[in-house]
Amino acid sequence: MVSAPTRIYPLREASLSTDVTNKATYILLYANVTITISSVMNVKATPSIRVNAELAKLGADITIARKRRRFTQQRLADGAGVNIATIRRLERGDAGVSLGVLAMVLLTLGESGRLGDLLDVAKDGIGLVLAVNELPQRVRAKGRGKSSPRLPGASRDSRGEPEAF
Repeated sequence: MVSAPTRIYPLREASLSTDVTNKATYILLYANVTITISSVMNVKATPSIRVNAELAKLGADITIARKRRRFTQQRLADGAGVNIATIRRLERGDAGVSLGVLAMVLLTLGESGRLGDLLDVAKDGIGLVLAVNELPQRVRAKGRGKSSPRLPGASRDSRGEPEAF
């Protein structure tokens, strides 16, 4: 006989657990048995305040770029191959607009190279600092005391070291 669940824990707080289909996951604890089930309702990711502000700025910048080029929203939508409502959502900073739509809008505005520069590894300041911090403190030559391999045609001085140019 299976008893009623003692507790139901939704995993939506600090340890959000969602599967690939973005459905909420719950854990039912029975007397010594743990059962994990997925609910039918979808979980919508909520962007942070900072992300919302960045998306709003991006939308405003797209609006300004469109107006500078004297494009209507309809003309931009036609060029990007989307509905005018999608352009309005993009200009409002809606987080649900796909990256593909943004890429097509940038292409239509003549700014297609900008998307590739968003997180260019050469300009990734945090990544570069982390990489420098992971460098070893010392670099030692392998095989101390052994002579280094000679390159064919390389001449050496009387001490056995390569000659300076």
